Amino acid sequence: MIRKMLLLLVGCLCFSMLPAQKLSIPLPADFYQVGTSENSPYVLLTMRPIKKGYYTNKGTYCVVDATTGQTLWTRELDYRLASVSLLTDKVLYTSGIKAVLYDCRTGEKVGQEKILTTYIDVERDVWIGYRSEFNHKVKCLQLSTGKLLWEQEIPCRTGRAWWSLQRVGENHLLFVADNLCLLNLQTGELKVHEAKTNIPNVKANFAVGALSALSFALGGGAMATSNGRTGGLFSNVLNEEGRYYFSDRTHLACMDSTLNEIWRYDFPEKETAGARLVCKGDTLFMLNEGTGVFGNRVLKVGKPFFAAFRKSTGEKLNLDYLPEEWDKEHWGKFLNFVSGNLFLRDASGEAFSPLYRPGNVYPLFTAWDDVALVNSRLDVLAAYPPEQVYVETARFGEDMLVSSLADSSECFLLDKDRKVKSRIGLSRSEMLVKGDKIYTLGNGRDCLIISSPDKMNAPF
Repeated sequence: MIRKMLLLLVGCLCFSMLPAQKLSIPLPADFYQVGTSENSPYVLLTMRPIKKGYYTNKGTYCVVDATTGQTLWTRELDYRLASVSLLTDKVLYTSGIKAVLYDCRTGEKVGQEKILTTYIDVERDVWIGYRSEFNHKVKCLQLSTGKLLWEQEIPCRTGRAWWSLQRVGENHLLFVADNLCLLNLQTGELKVHEAKTNIPNVKANFAVGALSALSFALGGGAMATSNGRTGGLFSNVLNEEGRYYFSDRTHLACMDSTLNEIWRYDFPEKETAGARLVCKGDTLFMLNEGTGVFGNRVLKVGKPFFAAFRKSTGEKLNLDYLPEEWDKEHWGKFLNFVSGNLFLRDASGEAFSPLYRPGNVYPLFTAWDDVALVNSRLDVLAAYPPEQVYVETARFGEDMLVSSLADSSECFLLDKDRKVKSRIGLSRSEMLVKGDKIYTLGNGRDCLIISSPDKMNAPF
């Protein structure tokens, strides 16, 4: 559970603060989920009744004015066939290849397209998606009018989702599909760093095909898309001082801002897979987890190792393979690296310090969710229970929100020196951070509270 929750916290974004406020919105008894969007004056609520202990397939959704708490309009929703999400001033309704846009204020339909949406940018007025599940052609529409702006071929054989999305400059989007891509949002011009981010999974194709058909026939919901391929065989895209660092199944590369290769390090065949890149000074650290993803399953497809390279030249400083076998009772079936910026609370309780510095020590989860600092031989150098380890959850200007990995302790708002500014008496799972706002459920889920960080403890 901790690992799943931690995945939601990786890649925290920085936002500027808006005027402080605190608002409470009453929730219906069948409230299910809340949808938010950065800088949106609206909130999307979904309702899903429970009958005989199970969620029903049919419910409703509504748009609420987040400044007044007033419900503006409500519609029915069949959870087997459709989903909804909030844009800044619109609601996106998706059912297969059908996508409909509704105005948040009035509920009127303002657009409808046949598109598998991958990216929407309200500020840039673009709506991007694939023409079909079996076509690599992407089209970009003007969000406000539906006018076709451009088309482009962008292969993505593991589904129709792009990974590691980053807005770069004014008009570019950096992401991972089959390759590492840099896309001009206005013109559709595409620059590519060729990569091997997925591989065929011949053995599992027939079994998963049958299971997918059975799941669809029973109305059991969607499986994670794989299209017969093992994916996730790449790292995060690290952006450091105008250069990009990225690894895939075959190599590690450093590129300039337009994806021209500066240096490259090639690995032996079938060793690298899912990985994590971290920089410290002029050293680039690589934690190769040696795993990939097929549908909902994690597979071993490489050799776990720790490596370090000179960031400026690509010179290999060290590469240490982890043991091929390890104590499964202690570490689990796979080695699970702890991601995110980790901190310990000091003895006074009024300040935090980093748990470790990148180098020859790495954090791993044990099978019982403790955090252990290990070397390349998996020798445990130090270990901490999850309630003592805090992870960066969000940033608000120079302030940082940290929360316990155990998700049983309160959160803390820290200043730029990592000193405690305020305590928030909620755990990480009890809040949702979006932009400059924190959304929480109060009084046993009967109200939604919207607040700025410095007003979390303030009375209404």
